[in-house]
Amino acid sequence: MAFLLHALNQPLTGLQCSMELAAVGPRPVKEYVQTLHDSLELVGRMRLLVEALRELVDIEREQSANLELVCLDTLLCDSAQDLTPVAKQKGVNICIAIPTSLPIVAERRRLEATLFRFLEAALSLAEPNTAVQISTDRQGNMGTVTLSWHSMENQDSPLSPPELGLLLVQAAWERMGGLWSRVNRSGIETCSVLIAAARSREDAGHIGESK
Repeated sequence: MAFLLHALNQPLTGLQCSMELAAVGPRPVKEYVQTLHDSLELVGRMRLLVEALRELVDIEREQSANLELVCLDTLLCDSAQDLTPVAKQKGVNICIAIPTSLPIVAERRRLEATLFRFLEAALSLAEPNTAVQISTDRQGNMGTVTLSWHSMENQDSPLSPPELGLLLVQAAWERMGGLWSRVNRSGIETCSVLIAAARSREDAGHIGESK
């Protein structure tokens, strides 16, 4: 929230300065047209940020309902399959390494949306003709989901739609109780989520009792 509010202040200040300069006095038509183009660009950036703020508020206010035992690995593979045409169009391979099932207790609809957006953002940020690596791991009662990709040389702005998408993905995972990390080493971007794994039938029984 703090990042988005700070980011919103920059185009807002720029827009105000642009309007003040335009109102100082008569100027050539060409300068007015340029001011309008610049202002529209700033308004577009503000709109993206406001939409992200609104969605972030919705994520933080949303209450968990209809919790059930879901296989995160299955939903992850489904998202990968749905986005395969997008990946092929960009020339990016989706490589999946899921050695074992990873059941968690979650709201299926929210988890599906989060996984889809997670992979969609990674594909958008990946260098063409490279690969997005998807992997999961489980150690005891904790599971990890990791996506990694080759960052583009001209890295997108932190205010670009895919970067804002990753920010909202982070908020959604944290709302579900996950721990988020993101690192960039030698041009390889890696985002990981550590989340509590379920114990299948035992946890399913607890869910039924709570209902």
